[in-house]
Amino acid sequence: MLRKLRTAVSREFALQSIGKAYQRLEDHYDKVPRVYISEQEQREEFKRKHPDSKNLQFPPLPTGIAMQEQMDPITEDEIKSIILRIKKGKSSGDDGLTGSHLKYLVYQHEHFLKILEFFFNQLLSNPAHLQDCKQLFRFRAILLPKKSGGLRPVSCESMILAVFSSCLKTRLMQQVDIHEHQFCFKSGGITHALARVEQFKVQGKTLTLADCTNAYQAIDHNAIMHALQLQGVNSLFVEYYRAYLNTRSCKYADTLTTGVQAGNSVSSLAFSICLNYVITAMEAKGYQLSVFADDIQISHDPNVDKDVVLMELSELLQPLGLELALEKCSSTQNGGEITFLGQTFSQTSTSSLAERLTDKIDKCLKVLEASPITNHQKFLLLRSVVLPKVNYAPLVDFAPKTPLDSFDNQYGPIDQMVFKYASDLFAVKDLSETEQADFFTNSASKGGLEMVVPSLYYDFMQAQQKAVLAGGVGIFKALRAEYLKTLQDHPGVPAIGYAINNFTYLTDNELFDLIKHRFQVLNKELDSDSKCLLCGNRMTAQHEIKCNRNAGIRTVRHDYVMKKVLAKIDHHRHPRPVDKAHGNLPSSDKLEKPDIEFQYQNATYVLDVTFAVEANICNAFKGKILKYGGTYGDNRVIPLVLRYNGTVYEKSMNLLTKYLPEITDSFLSKHCCLAVARANEEAKLRYTSLITNALHDETIAIKHGQKRDRHATGRRALRAPPGLEGAGARQEGEAQGNAGSGGLGTTADN
Repeated sequence: MLRKLRTAVSREFALQSIGKAYQRLEDHYDKVPRVYISEQEQREEFKRKHPDSKNLQFPPLPTGIAMQEQMDPITEDEIKSIILRIKKGKSSGDDGLTGSHLKYLVYQHEHFLKILEFFFNQLLSNPAHLQDCKQLFRFRAILLPKKSGGLRPVSCESMILAVFSSCLKTRLMQQVDIHEHQFCFKSGGITHALARVEQFKVQGKTLTLADCTNAYQAIDHNAIMHALQLQGVNSLFVEYYRAYLNTRSCKYADTLTTGVQAGNSVSSLAFSICLNYVITAMEAKGYQLSVFADDIQISHDPNVDKDVVLMELSELLQPLGLELALEKCSSTQNGGEITFLGQTFSQTSTSSLAERLTDKIDKCLKVLEASPITNHQKFLLLRSVVLPKVNYAPLVDFAPKTPLDSFDNQYGPIDQMVFKYASDLFAVKDLSETEQADFFTNSASKGGLEMVVPSLYYDFMQAQQKAVLAGGVGIFKALRAEYLKTLQDHPGVPAIGYAINNFTYLTDNELFDLIKHRFQVLNKELDSDSKCLLCGNRMTAQHEIKCNRNAGIRTVRHDYVMKKVLAKIDHHRHPRPVDKAHGNLPSSDKLEKPDIEFQYQNATYVLDVTFAVEANICNAFKGKILKYGGTYGDNRVIPLVLRYNGTVYEKSMNLLTKYLPEITDSFLSKHCCLAVARANEEAKLRYTSLITNALHDETIAIKHGQKRDRHATGRRALRAPPGLEGAGARQEGEAQGNAGSGGLGTTADN
């Protein structure tokens, strides 16, 4: 069971679907039973959730509606930008094409983008073509069990159609008006909506939450078309969208007369437009609405019964083909509570979420602790899934009558719980609270892990809240940058955050090597006189890596970085591996520590990767120019000199910025640290293997710094095999002299 769980989670990590990975682990922790639904049950449920049209009739359109101009043509650059932003874990449609397929075609098929551009513009300018490509509009219908019971319908559309819809959404947004209290498409919409609800709660209003039955699946197509026409949307788009709705199909239905796809950007926008008149009509009655997609929250006078409010709302929803699920509607009236956008409101609840979120983070950390996954995977889930469940709180804490800064300390326990768990995870328990905060929250360039915790970020999130409510957008990154500037700088500290925050798989040993690398304990020597059995030199904490008999670590480190850089260089530059020692032959099986040749402005350049210590960094840079200068010319050699702490030599970075701007310093820092960790791990394994061979297959156990032969019986001489006699008679003598005690008489750090 645990093995299957571990495999499933690893697969989701490979797709960067870490939200699904965490949900799987939480379900396992909560022992949620798996629900199996037969094909017939799914078909019946799908039909129930997608009712037939009620043939709603709408009054004629008012005269004087100005028809808007034809939408701008779709361009290749726009399509490429959308495709490259597709997430790895996004589900494919009925055609089976994923985002990875499209990304591959973007780079490998020179005419792919041009074909899509022509196809998309043909659909937009002549919607009759939809009949020629019905398969494109066939979606995968999936019914997922909900924890609360019942099934949630999900529609997975073709990835090509999703790209087309993203192009159309941008154009449709320019032609429609969305009600100001529909927050779904606003920047910072959740903050806006929750703060607005909190304001009305503080004013003593009753909060009522309406729940529509299958809102996205039940909305009538005629209602959508009428709403678009009222907005004066271009007639060609209206014609296209009508044909799109009529052409959609799946294995359970050849045609659908109601419903839109919730995940489709154009359909979500069209649904929101339909609610415009509902919001306007309700607010004309004296109610205050806060709407996010199909979640409708009404604030009203406590003297007005919630049932009256819901009845009036129901009457306005009927022309859209929507009905309220009255048994699921909730209100703060009579001591009740509502949960809107993940936040629970009641008339007695405090404005700070700290207490409730402390319980939530405690549960999440227990889920991670019990999960059968690597420490690196646990950290990625902590940083990218668990923390966002709680660190948003200062963005929506809002209480006008209470000083905002009084909540600051209430989030302190959350920070402490997160730091303690991460410290245990990384085995850095001896750090002070200040050192913990610095390590876990500082920027990656300063050796930190860039975790956003609610207490330390409280003031900045409150500033973001005020800015959003005042109409400002997109300033949180700037505020976060200001916070990071206040933290201590650590010159020379390895920038391991670039590597650890990445989805590249790390074993526990590699992770701990990076942590040791960060705190610079790799080169500390042991207080011991023990000697290496292979080379005879004094053992140090990392002698397995440095032993001159353990050759190849430099090659591993170099080749790892080289391969990553080679894959990152734009294919239009025609990059290829070369090696001066083998006549620049591109055949990979003949290359040793290869470098990279590429084209820039019709000239051939070479990039040579090397690692160097600070004292030798200038000589390393000049040496690479001398190495290839005679072949390419001094001005066409780019020495990529990397420090072991993950930083790039400044002269190298200047050349990269000019000739290879796609190779950034953060990219190099990430893979430099990963290369060090990978090479160290391989070197340790190789060293152990060499020791084992040197002792003629005698098993070596390294435990508590003491090497012992578990299977030695009596006084047996342990001799090095041919080729390893260089360890000297001294090692052999030591081995013989200590054989009687069953050990080798040497110590080494594990």
